Amino acid sequence: MPIVKPRGRVLLVGVAAALPIFAVWARSGTHVPWQSPLLYLAGLLLGVYLLAGEDNPARALCRLVKDPFWVPVGVFIALLLLQWENAGRVRIYDVEQGAWGFSDPRRVGWPSAFTRGEAFEMLSWFVPAGILLLVVRRLSGAWGIRLVLGILFFAALNAGLGIVQELAHLRSMFGLVPMHTHFFASFGYGNHAASFYVLCLAWALGLLMKSFARHPSERPAGLLPGLLLVALLLFIAANLSMSLAGILFSWSLVLFATFYGIWIFRYRIHPLVGMRAALGVGLCLLIVGILLAERGSNKMFTEIRAISERGLDHEILGRQEQAAAAIDLFKQAPWFGLGGWGYRYHVAEYMPPRKWDWGLQGAANAHNDPAQFLAEFGLVGFIALASILLGLGGELLRSAGRAARQGFSWWHDPLWVMGLAGLTITLVHSLIDLPFRCPAILYTWIVFAAVLTIETNTSMHKHSMT
Repeated sequence: MPIVKPRGRVLLVGVAAALPIFAVWARSGTHVPWQSPLLYLAGLLLGVYLLAGEDNPARALCRLVKDPFWVPVGVFIALLLLQWENAGRVRIYDVEQGAWGFSDPRRVGWPSAFTRGEAFEMLSWFVPAGILLLVVRRLSGAWGIRLVLGILFFAALNAGLGIVQELAHLRSMFGLVPMHTHFFASFGYGNHAASFYVLCLAWALGLLMKSFARHPSERPAGLLPGLLLVALLLFIAANLSMSLAGILFSWSLVLFATFYGIWIFRYRIHPLVGMRAALGVGLCLLIVGILLAERGSNKMFTEIRAISERGLDHEILGRQEQAAAAIDLFKQAPWFGLGGWGYRYHVAEYMPPRKWDWGLQGAANAHNDPAQFLAEFGLVGFIALASILLGLGGELLRSAGRAARQGFSWWHDPLWVMGLAGLTITLVHSLIDLPFRCPAILYTWIVFAAVLTIETNTSMHKHSMT
């Protein structure tokens, strides 16, 4: 059961929200000089939980350690610490082989990384993620939803910033940081921006429909129009990020939400109201289409034309080859991996020179998160991460199964359906790109996944009581 003192809930939720929100606005958390506050905020979050939780911090910590996710989180962080401590491989020239290579780590056979700075960046990403997961799971359902609403509000502000920057043709982030490649809002990589906005869009639509299903007297004033505005801004931003995957995912999500909403509300609303709602959605899509044609057509059509010239098969095959190289690299250090960012040091060895023009674009990443995590963290790290993912999925499936046995279908809960759709889209996107190598997306996904399990269990409890 979530145990948090009433007077500490606001502070706890505020600090928990500050972590993903800061990551979003601090250049999505991928800019190394701006990453130190991530660890500070994570430490503050843990401290607030210990002081605002049980009557004494020892018992609060004991409850945290008893969480089933503590073991995989602890194993993964221990692996990262060992990689950091044993880091320090330098480039050397092998006279006998007549080729350049890398020295062995100080302790051969132990977890290691190429440089301490790169290994420490992994700690800056994943230590806050682990603390966030464990602490958010201690919240109640209502406070979890408040946490999500706070993240969505600041995500909409970020989307609005990006829209303004695009319309004003700004070439510097925040008007202060010059950018030499395409960026959107505070994201230096368009695909990261798109993945983040699509994830938040799914949750905004789910909360919008769930709020609409409540009686007006039970609904906070301004919640519906506020969520509608948030969803519209996120949808526009996902498209203006100029990510083809983001554009396809966002339009598919909105169309799915429209038909799903018509289905679940078919007996609750008058047909004329349904027609007006459908017309409203159509009008919003038309506005977005006009905006894209006005501002984004050149960039979008240039990208689509380039993909058409290369061929979609070439695009997919190129990323498959990057992932295949990561699998080959995994065989070099199968247990503990090559360390954070280790993929970039050896990828060229596993691709013929004729493919370097494509395969080494964005050579620091395999554009397949599972394959790169396997190469850099080995079986130990991969199994730890997979255990967390499967554990969260298992909790959702068990709750859905118990609900079905009691005659309650989760398919009638918009937040469950749309929230799960958003989480799933991010997982699918990670097979062709790198959303989970962006702290802003990683932290937001973790919060949403944890809150969905809390909300599922809370709703299940309420249903069983009635």
